[in-house]
Amino acid sequence: MGGRRRFATLASACASVIALAGCAPSVGGPAAPAPPTATAKVVSVSFSGAYDYAATGPATGALDISRSDGNITGVQGTVHIPGRGAWPTTVTFDVSINALLGVATGSIDVEDPAAGIGLTTTLVLSPTTTSEGSIAGHADGSRVWRLIETLPFRLDWSITDGTGSTPAAPELAAATSGSIDVATYNVAGLPEPISGSKPATYSELLSPLLNPFDVVLLQEDFFYPDKVAKHLTYPYGSTPQRLVLGSDPTRPEAFVGSGLERYSRHPFDGYRQVRWPGCFGGALGGGAADCLSQKGFSVARHEVAQGVFVDVYDLHGEAGSTPEDVYWSRQDYLALAADINANAVGHAVIVGGDFNLNPSDEIDGPVLAQLLVDAGLTDVCEVQDCSADPDAIDRLLFRSGDDVALEATSWSRPAGFNLPDGTPLSDHDPTAATFAWSVVGG
Repeated sequence: MGGRRRFATLASACASVIALAGCAPSVGGPAAPAPPTATAKVVSVSFSGAYDYAATGPATGALDISRSDGNITGVQGTVHIPGRGAWPTTVTFDVSINALLGVATGSIDVEDPAAGIGLTTTLVLSPTTTSEGSIAGHADGSRVWRLIETLPFRLDWSITDGTGSTPAAPELAAATSGSIDVATYNVAGLPEPISGSKPATYSELLSPLLNPFDVVLLQEDFFYPDKVAKHLTYPYGSTPQRLVLGSDPTRPEAFVGSGLERYSRHPFDGYRQVRWPGCFGGALGGGAADCLSQKGFSVARHEVAQGVFVDVYDLHGEAGSTPEDVYWSRQDYLALAADINANAVGHAVIVGGDFNLNPSDEIDGPVLAQLLVDAGLTDVCEVQDCSADPDAIDRLLFRSGDDVALEATSWSRPAGFNLPDGTPLSDHDPTAATFAWSVVGG
């Protein structure tokens, strides 16, 4: 799923993956939280073991604390508590409590866009304590990649009476011009040894290297999103991915989500993911096993200054080179152009990602050229010197809108994404560009 012809190894590896719980991919929706309510409970959650994470209240939202004969018997509802970013952590409780035995059953779902954390922990007779004004407990779980690699974790949680409000997101500055640095990076986040890299180790190393950019568009952020996000300082992030594990009847072979994640210095809304209309290659081989994922594109409107918006797309194209792969690659990019033309009319647009298209290839080149024409886009490499890697499959495209003009002022392969001995931290290099923006008539 990274470079062309590489993802086929996932098909043979699926049988050795026993179970996967915790921070893992799914098809996500908007990351923005629901508006706060007037009353709340103070909540805290933390993970230890496989996760390095903690968040605490005060919280906004609604929790239904049920009681029987004076004893707390359950907690249901969703609250938002301060997380790592400007968007708070969302915690959803569906818990039944046996106060006499001191145990809880049910589930607790935690989602923090800025931390790359998104998981549901199942409670099965988990130790719990209750009192007049508080409830606390913990549950043990594990992520199992292979028979020899089990990553345990513990979820600690508590609820206490109280009210409060989550801090407001920082206000954007007013401006009529500025610039944004955008990077796209395929992080090779398949489990080892399937990945073309060593993401269990390298994901945490590449994390702080992403912070200089205003917007980071990631691909293949499948199995280690918490490590990729561990040292990030972005206040905004997309909804963390979860595993699909064959749960999508329209693509029953899909094992993982899209692998698309984004982090941003600017708030964004309207976030959505769109799966490609078709794919080739599944568990029985053939192609590059693209049907084992929910690959496609994501899009959101980024507010780069007060009232100044740019639609930013992130994508991962069909891999492989069989006639079927070529057919679906063409269809996929026609679908992308149609989405831009239907939903970004008059908008400034940036498109980045792993296109799996070599511009000089006699088959790939026309597909990329057609996308540029159909969506009115310009390849950054048409206006900046990309001679360091002119035929790269990781690219950035753009166009101006009716209200916002965009100009690509630089292109680069950012340095430093490697070990001291030169070993790269992914089987792709990051690609970055700076876009100058200005309000038309401003």
